[in-house]
Amino acid sequence: MLAYAAFLKLSLVRATGNTRFVVAISSITSVLTYAVSGTVIWRLSLANTVFYMIGSHLGAMLAIKNGIKVIRPMMFSVIVLLFAKIVSDLL
Repeated sequence: MLAYAAFLKLSLVRATGNTRFVVAISSITSVLTYAVSGTVIWRLSLANTVFYMIGSHLGAMLAIKNGIKVIRPMMFSVIVLLFAKIVSDLL
């Protein structure tokens, strides 16, 4: 999302939407790859798909309704939490 916003000069709302599409394609590709190798846990994969779709829909509606004032704080919160997780794993 940050790359879309920074390099392609997209708004954070549009960058978030594009990122969701890329992540969805990546997830489908992952499931197909694991399916070919016979190592898919189908219940987990289906649950992940359902909750991803629900979360993406709710997030898109929130972004459309509230725009940047919701996306920016959420984006920074996720970055801070990810950084904290990485640091805690290293220690």
